[in-house]
Amino acid sequence: MPRPCPFRPAHAARSGPGYAAPLVKAWLGWHIEPMSCPICHSAPSRRYRPFCSRRCADVDLGRWMEGSYSVPLVDVEEDMEELIEATSERREVH
Repeated sequence: MPRPCPFRPAHAARSGPGYAAPLVKAWLGWHIEPMSCPICHSAPSRRYRPFCSRRCADVDLGRWMEGSYSVPLVDVEEDMEELIEATSERREVH
């Protein structure tokens, strides 16, 4: 019979899918919320994770293709000019 690992609590000696989840929760000290489908918020399917179905996965893909999930473009030149002005004003004050 193998000896138990000294670094693992006795209740963690079992193995199998999901046995580490309670240990991770206890180690982190906070509750981990169960994942839900980002489209319809139902329980995810193993086959289409993180989505619940092929339909939700396709809806998400369509949103990506349309550009719904995009980062807004900011004019960098204007921001840089404002930053330069602000730093030069600070130098003048000090």
